[in-house]
Amino acid sequence: AARADRILRAALRAREVVRQLLAFGRPADEPYVTLDLCRTVADALHMVKPSIPASVTLRSLLSAAPLPVHGDATQIHQVLLNLCTNAVHAMPDGGLLDVSLEALDLGGDDVLRGYPELSPGRYVCLSVADSGLGMTAHQLERVFEPFFTTKPQGTGSGLGLSMVHGIIRKHGGTVRAHSQPGQGARFDVLLPLADMPDTGTTPVAVAPAHVPDMPKGPPLHVLVVDDEHDFRQSVAEMLHALGHRSTGTDSADDALRLLAAGRYDLALLDVRMPGLSGPELARTIRERGFALPLVVCTGNECDITPEELREMGLTLIGKPFTGDELSKLLHISLKKA
Repeated sequence: AARADRILRAALRAREVVRQLLAFGRPADEPYVTLDLCRTVADALHMVKPSIPASVTLRSLLSAAPLPVHGDATQIHQVLLNLCTNAVHAMPDGGLLDVSLEALDLGGDDVLRGYPELSPGRYVCLSVADSGLGMTAHQLERVFEPFFTTKPQGTGSGLGLSMVHGIIRKHGGTVRAHSQPGQGARFDVLLPLADMPDTGTTPVAVAPAHVPDMPKGPPLHVLVVDDEHDFRQSVAEMLHALGHRSTGTDSADDALRLLAAGRYDLALLDVRMPGLSGPELARTIRERGFALPLVVCTGNECDITPEELREMGLTLIGKPFTGDELSKLLHISLKKA
């Protein structure tokens, strides 16, 4: 069991490194759209909350009015995910994680003093602060360098914050880190504010969020559709350990036949399969009137945007995942259904 745990931890670290390297390789000229950063951040926090331990209290203070920026929602989600993940890691004994948004007017003197890479104008500031261990002046100076990490050897790739820096620079913004040892850290992300008639920033307090443990309930029956036998077997074992059962198949046609013939509480669909892809199969399942929660999973970068996931009523999880992640996924998906 101990060896299996070490193998799984290594696989999870490898998954994160691959995701970050793929983000580095994205072209710089991707088409951007106008986003309400308030809604984008709120959506991202909804996805982040399940990964935050109960010992950490998440507080958010967002604007009541829209704060539009030109950007890519998926990349902004990745920025917030990395900043929140780093903040949680900096609080091994728990603490406060604060996320806030506000509009700023930067004049010429402000730019000269603190943001020489920016032009004077209106910006949105996304701040992520923690009450954790903090950083030394040397660590703060190098924090955005690729492969530099303050985490113990083998637990961090050192790509997260450099990826954040790269994404924000491509969006025409900048990012600053503020920290002292033992006094936590704060990261301020500035993005140019798009034209809008009203930029009011009346704050709206959001209640602290805690994610409950997976409740003990009746056994679930999960349909697992994936062309990899080993993956189906692994999921079946995790579900069995959680008190549930599964039926697996490598065929979209067989999956539709199984849904018509029996009762399932949730379906887990691989994104990339021979024949129908996971999203295509999800559309067919909905068209045929099956109302069960649908989850798509992938070990590669996913082309589905968060907006498309919401429109299709899908939840996304990356491979590999742990039994704890699967338990939280079941709880969240069934709660949404």
